[in-house]
Amino acid sequence: MRDVAAQSGLSEFDQLFDAFCEDALDADGMRRMERLVIEDPQTRRRYLELMCLHGTLVWDAALSDHPLKQPVTTEERRIRKRFASAMALAAALLVGLSAALYSLSGNQEVPVVVDADPQTDVISETPEDSIGSSPEVVLPERRPIELAATADPETNSAVNESSPDEADRPALMGDEFARNGSPLSSPELIAFIDQRLEAGWQDAGITPSDRAKPGAWLRRVSLDITGRIPQKETVDQFLSADLSTRSASARRLIVEQLIASDEYARHLGSVWTNLLVGRQPERSTDREFLELYMTRSFARDRGWDEIVADLISAEGSPKENGAAGFLVAHVNNEAVPATAITSRVLLGTQVQCMQCHDHPFNDWKQSDFWELNSFFKQVDLVERKQGDRMFGELVERSGGGPTFYENRRGIMRAAYPKYGGHEVSEAAEVNRRAELARLISTGSDRQLARAFVNRTWAHFFGAGFTRPVDDMGPHNPPSHPEILNALTEAFVASEYDVRQLALWICSTKAYALSSRFSEDNTIDDPAAGHMPLFSRVYVKPMTVEQIYDSLVVASGVEHGGIPDRDEWLGQFFFNYQNDENDEASTVGTLPQALAMMNSELVDEALEVRPGRRLYDIATARASDAEKIKDVCRTILSRNPTAGEMAAIKQLMRNSRTGPQTSPATGLQNYAWALLNSNEFAFVP
Repeated sequence: MRDVAAQSGLSEFDQLFDAFCEDALDADGMRRMERLVIEDPQTRRRYLELMCLHGTLVWDAALSDHPLKQPVTTEERRIRKRFASAMALAAALLVGLSAALYSLSGNQEVPVVVDADPQTDVISETPEDSIGSSPEVVLPERRPIELAATADPETNSAVNESSPDEADRPALMGDEFARNGSPLSSPELIAFIDQRLEAGWQDAGITPSDRAKPGAWLRRVSLDITGRIPQKETVDQFLSADLSTRSASARRLIVEQLIASDEYARHLGSVWTNLLVGRQPERSTDREFLELYMTRSFARDRGWDEIVADLISAEGSPKENGAAGFLVAHVNNEAVPATAITSRVLLGTQVQCMQCHDHPFNDWKQSDFWELNSFFKQVDLVERKQGDRMFGELVERSGGGPTFYENRRGIMRAAYPKYGGHEVSEAAEVNRRAELARLISTGSDRQLARAFVNRTWAHFFGAGFTRPVDDMGPHNPPSHPEILNALTEAFVASEYDVRQLALWICSTKAYALSSRFSEDNTIDDPAAGHMPLFSRVYVKPMTVEQIYDSLVVASGVEHGGIPDRDEWLGQFFFNYQNDENDEASTVGTLPQALAMMNSELVDEALEVRPGRRLYDIATARASDAEKIKDVCRTILSRNPTAGEMAAIKQLMRNSRTGPQTSPATGLQNYAWALLNSNEFAFVP
């Protein structure tokens, strides 16, 4: 009977879907279609298949020249219509489906980690009809772009003006956390964040997790800030220190030292290059120069607004101007990808579906997408060959005027550059990209800062104030709007100081909490679809970059004698080279497990020869217990549990009496087991 019911649901879905494609679906039909997708797994599977299909297609601009220049056949029109409908359906159902999928995942758990002694510090679209030969050109209304929620001049916060329950929303700016409109001082800001989080825990009736054990906290902050586990010497000093030296002020000092290190800039440069262009863009050399630019910018403590201005307004080739690597990767196809990536990654707002249709739930219009796109009208991409390498280069187009796009009814429309209610002259002499860079970092919009704050918070806590982190807007309100707004205002007042933002977040009481559930906060689980309460820090898997760099630390060898980093990382990713930086990843799957069990890099980490960490431990004049402790501190930044100690001692005794005696064999086996444990693979 369930199969019959499922087939009936699919049949009804097909009818509703066909009606939707013909623009004949009313509001009740739309709600019914949403419900079918949410409640029936088979229907949901079909919906997801449509999503996947759409996601793997190149956009219409990549398939052919402009429709005015190349007639569209009946068959092409039929196919485009189907794909456009799939995209529209995806946008219409996204919010409801996301909520449903979260709720359906209520039985999911966080990945299992190594058993731990409680006394130790281990955690364990396109047109519907042919436009014909004489398309109608309709000039658009001069209306402000609304890529983000409108800023309320009284609260300086994001609100949806069409929302019927606006009066019920809390004010996000006021005397509660700002004096006379001035941002709080650092101590006051941190205290405000702590107070608001604690109030949320009380309202939810939960108790936060205990404070993280010293080793777990040290390992977490090192991985989050520098992208690698701490050196054994640092672990020794921190774990051996008196408890008073591990106070909040002492931990703050460690955070300050890590943020001031070269490794902080290198790690953050890698993280943001991955976000901007992916790990394996078509021209890897462009990525190389972009990453170098990002790393140097963070090392020189440049403001985020300055960095973004460089990325958006860059000219030339990445070899000469590293910041050009961003648009070189995305300015193809009439800059449609650049428009979508700029909004999603830099402004935290997903507008890609609006290329073809209005947003089904917000006031965002198709014209909003093309108004933003019009800022990129003056730049083009050319390929130049140097030796055996191809380089992309950004060149300026001459001319001004509007950008033309086609709506779903096949009517050509014009879009002029606008952002945040500000119109920019379409005159040829006006540098539109420079104007865009200025507009997004000035005035009351704050979306550039809000997006960066939200993503940075997610980087440290394992969850942002919105889910996903790059889909902010009235349809997806933040979990803690007052905290997000306070941090945003402080970040802007600090002149977009990236290091200062990281220090504020790491100095909160919440960041010092354990990632282990307490008896009273099991509902605080974003992985199961719950709203994050930040009563604990959420466990997150290491990135492949963190794994490599941590294996290097564990081996004790920084340079030479180890596999090339880019080559090693490349085995875990395949780049689809589409407009969304999509990658296929084997991280967390069998290929990664095999690489951790038996790969050249792991073998190097386990080598017992001069110049290797394990050699120093194995040949030291110390007891077995001390050697076991040193191995555990080197790899997991903690002391071994009593059970581990007993088991490894026996393993070492057996290695001395077996047919192939070696005093280091037991330590090698122990180190191999730790490197292949979930505890090593996750950030606590």
